Amino acid sequence: MQLQNIMKTDIVITHPDESAEGAWELMQMKRCHHLLVVGDAGLEGLISERDLGGKKGEELRKDRKVSDLMTRDVITATPSTTLHEAADMMRGHTIGSLPIMEDGKLCGIITVYDMLKILAGSRE
Repeated sequence: MQLQNIMKTDIVITHPDESAEGAWELMQMKRCHHLLVVGDAGLEGLISERDLGGKKGEELRKDRKVSDLMTRDVITATPSTTLHEAADMMRGHTIGSLPIMEDGKLCGIITVYDMLKILAGSRE
C-alpha cells in the first residue's frame, strides 16, 4: 500500500514566525499533534505537541516562536513510499509523523496514529 492512497491531504501548517503559544492553540483547535512549518522556502520544519511542552508547556512556549522549537531536519517520504517503508523510516528515526513531498512540494502527511488506525482496520 502506497502513502498516496492513505495520506492526509488536509495539512495543518504554521509559519516559523508564529508564536509558540499560537501554534499550540492551533493544534488544540485542529485536534492534531503535528504542524508542518512552511515559510518562504517551502517546508522548513515540523513542530509537535511534545516540542511545545504539551499541556504544561506554557513556560516553554512563553515569548518563543515556532522557529525556536521546531525540528528543522525533517525526514520526508513521497506518495509512492509504501506503508512498510514509511513505518521503517519512522521507527528508525523515532518520529511520529512523515510529511509527504512530491516534486519539492508538500502534498500530505501520515502519522503513527494514522498507521495504527489502518492496521487495526485491516483486521476487521
